[in-house]
Amino acid sequence: MKKIKLLILLCFVTSITFAQQTKLATIRYDIVRETGIPGRKAAEGTEKLSNTITEDRFVYFKDTLAYYERTKGGGKMFKNQPGVKFKLPFEEYTFTDMKNHKEIISLTVLNESNEMYYSVEALPRPKSWKDTGKTQKMLGLKCYNAKVVNEMGEYDIWYTKELDFNFSPLPGIQPAKGLVLKIEGPQVYYNARIIEKKLDNPGVFNKIYKGEQVTKEDLLKVRSHSSGKLRPAKSK
Repeated sequence: MKKIKLLILLCFVTSITFAQQTKLATIRYDIVRETGIPGRKAAEGTEKLSNTITEDRFVYFKDTLAYYERTKGGGKMFKNQPGVKFKLPFEEYTFTDMKNHKEIISLTVLNESNEMYYSVEALPRPKSWKDTGKTQKMLGLKCYNAKVVNEMGEYDIWYTKELDFNFSPLPGIQPAKGLVLKIEGPQVYYNARIIEKKLDNPGVFNKIYKGEQVTKEDLLKVRSHSSGKLRPAKSK
């Protein structure tokens, strides 16, 4: 009888330990991007025309996976007009496998059969990485400064090693170990505003690796084809 009680207690303690070992977090990034205005050129002697886009993005972490939550409603392209509502004809989820340094995109086409696809691609690596030796506190965490170069140019970044997540919100400038909290680079600025050690919707990670695996190029073709069927939602 004592052995049975001891076994039950051991299983109970083990289950608690496993639960405590699950690493969860939510980060909110403020993002500012400068983009050229297509079809227009600045006059000689004037500054280059640009379009400033500001947004916030949430990234959710569960153990070795990260998930981007994109702008609801499809952004400016599908901005609602008075009396008209649009509904995207697909659901898309972008994940980062931090352990294997890969990007996974899951796509569900919203039709009668709800076709599901996913792609797996290796994330790009930085061309060069140089730690400057500078440190500072950000959101209560010790952060390290680095100069990073990729195909788009040079970036000044700050990253922390205290949260045990290896991630960058901008692909191609991921440290070997650490979580990037701030990025300043060519026409782009990222800054982590809030970090919470919780996850409100862990079920989103169940959407990974669902359906047929295809190349990223083919997945984007499926998405583009379904976008051509965008229609105003029927009013009730």
